[in-house]
Amino acid sequence: MNNRKIDFIICTNDSRQFAESCLYINHLDIPKDYEVNILEIREAASIFAGYNEGMNASDAKYKVYMHHDVRIIDRNFIHIMLDRFKNPAVGMLGVVGCTTLKIQPWKWDAGAIAETIVSSTSIRHFAEEETDKYVKQIDGLLMATQYDLPWREDWFGGWDIYDRSQCLEFLKAGFKILVPGQEQPICLHDCGVADLSGYAQVHELFLEHYAAMFMQDAE
Repeated sequence: MNNRKIDFIICTNDSRQFAESCLYINHLDIPKDYEVNILEIREAASIFAGYNEGMNASDAKYKVYMHHDVRIIDRNFIHIMLDRFKNPAVGMLGVVGCTTLKIQPWKWDAGAIAETIVSSTSIRHFAEEETDKYVKQIDGLLMATQYDLPWREDWFGGWDIYDRSQCLEFLKAGFKILVPGQEQPICLHDCGVADLSGYAQVHELFLEHYAAMFMQDAE
């Protein structure tokens, strides 16, 4: 394992989006003696399988799993990530998340994001103070790790729930998940309108596998 290497792992089917994402990564400030690499995953059977492929192909201690339509606009992102990962208890870092386990988790209460949807860009902050927060779930637009845990392709397929599942896997393993405070968003998500046509079915399976964790959190 290379402790001074950061790999960005991106599943993509769009060369233009991927190239633009890489442009922003290549303009990040890289700390001295660190190496940055980008792994492009094409034709993945699912996002779980694609991220496992990238994880297994990488020897980097630090991995950043991200959408091809994410633009990292804070050039100090790598410094922010490495600083938070000085705490060995922090296994995963994201840019938006929620501090409690929720069956429907899209009401974020930590972090910030700039989003472009149908040619309109908005900036949203999900906390009154720009302070770090420990969370239970983060959005899959960007998920940085300093430890490797398999993505549950043995349970799930498709392109939904992967972020929620991986968060719960990290929590089960005893790690903390962090969203850093942001005066200005770290990322722009040029996401458009999400396709959630297959979400309901995989969500039921997700709840079956993690029911005990939701029950424990509600106690």
